[in-house]
Amino acid sequence: MGNFLSNRRKSLGITQSHAAEFLGYTPQQVSIWESGKGYPNLSIWDRYARLLRLDLSSFLSETVVEGVEFAEGRAFDIKAFSANLRKLR
Repeated sequence: MGNFLSNRRKSLGITQSHAAEFLGYTPQQVSIWESGKGYPNLSIWDRYARLLRLDLSSFLSETVVEGVEFAEGRAFDIKAFSANLRKLR
């Protein structure tokens, strides 16, 4: 997950400092997540996904579908979320 977070952030031109400020953490903590030495707290996954312009399902499955834009009002699919959460664990 760390490489995915780092690559996606960089592709959007977002700095670690900006990501940290948006998420309410330090740049050092973002670096830990991106290096794979830790994972962001579950409570911020939705915000982190929005920062990276992804829906939560894409965030958890570490996929970016080209040509599909993040939609704030997109319906939440609990079955897909649960499957992706199990995969991530």
